[in-house]
Amino acid sequence: MSSQESRRRVLLLAFAFPPENLTGAARPWRFYRYLPEFGYDPEVVTASTQDAQNPHPHVTGVEDRTRATRRRSFRRLFEAVIYRIFRPGDEGFLWMFDAFRVAGRLLAKRDRGTMPPPVSAIYSTFPSLNVHLVAMALKRRYGLPWIADFRDPLVGNSFTHHTPLSNKVDAFIERRIFEEADALTVVSDAMADQWRGRYPAQAHKIHVLCNGYDPARPIVPLPIPKRPYRVLAHLGSFYGGRTPEPLVASVLRLIDAGRLDPAAIRVVFVGEFVVDSYPAETRALLDRLSGLGCLQYEDRVVPREEALNVMAMSDYLLLADNNRFLEGHTFTIPAKLFEYVQVGRPILALTEKNSPVDRVLERSGVPVTVIEARLPDPEVDQRLYEFLQLRSDPVEPSAWFRDTFDGRRQTGTLAGILDSIIGSDIEPARR
Repeated sequence: MSSQESRRRVLLLAFAFPPENLTGAARPWRFYRYLPEFGYDPEVVTASTQDAQNPHPHVTGVEDRTRATRRRSFRRLFEAVIYRIFRPGDEGFLWMFDAFRVAGRLLAKRDRGTMPPPVSAIYSTFPSLNVHLVAMALKRRYGLPWIADFRDPLVGNSFTHHTPLSNKVDAFIERRIFEEADALTVVSDAMADQWRGRYPAQAHKIHVLCNGYDPARPIVPLPIPKRPYRVLAHLGSFYGGRTPEPLVASVLRLIDAGRLDPAAIRVVFVGEFVVDSYPAETRALLDRLSGLGCLQYEDRVVPREEALNVMAMSDYLLLADNNRFLEGHTFTIPAKLFEYVQVGRPILALTEKNSPVDRVLERSGVPVTVIEARLPDPEVDQRLYEFLQLRSDPVEPSAWFRDTFDGRRQTGTLAGILDSIIGSDIEPARR
């Protein structure tokens, strides 16, 4: 068997993928980048528009036609009805039909010149749900092994809206995914434990495959500019029910008590920040902090390089792992955590004790202060006050963090899961 024939192709279905600057794009990108080192050549199908001048090899962009046009049409109306009734907060539902057709052609493709091996397995990553539905349909038609990846939970996802009907739909689809997928990967042990209790017959399929960082693209701290104030920055949107309210309220209380000079602190939100989505009480706090000159934000999508520069030059970093609708209910780890830890400056985490975020940060080697939802206001204020006294000198992440969340190592774990469901007689790439 030739070297080319001894390798295998794997179909990666990802709604978001570079060059689009979305959080969900980073995970499939790392797998796409490193799978060839472990004997797997990826073929990607994504809704993200690809750069025609500098395309990624073996990446096929399938336009989400509903998202691409603002004109009124039956398609837009139909998708709006689906969102309202069946899948609130999801996107690109009808995209899956176009993606299925394109993916089907890739599965059947065998170029005469290069004769690539046929696709041996499918990997799909949620959200959005459409990619799992495409993968399920492809598995049924072609009989290929399938890995269903979950960056967030489907049932009980506290960051999306629900209706009584959508809850039933989610539960039905989740059961079908667990029954039909050959393996299931999840980003935290908390999610894995919950699933094993819910689906004991499928427990052997469940694997923890955390998010992480790309070792080929390290994020490093930059010198902090000379300025009369310290910057506490949050990078990215406050999606779902995540909220900065505990921080904002505490900063105002410290100012009112004379413990914090408003001229000495600047809270900066970098990314989309829709103030109108918050309750009136929260908006009033934000307005007051902004009026004091302590809050800076723009509601816009920020280019990645710009956001990384702000992160690398901030004195402190804010991680919001909370939800204004629920307390004590965290199962995932925001992807920005792995960027923050690489910067090495103090992190203020709005999360719960012993949450997946708390456990990772505790062993990261970086200075961390945790503010829990149930803490009384005086305790919150004291923790924030002490946090703002920390030095901003960057520190190196721990060896445990570097090893555990290295994207190349994690891709090796994924390759091992692929080996287990389709066999392991493949030839790794020579490095």
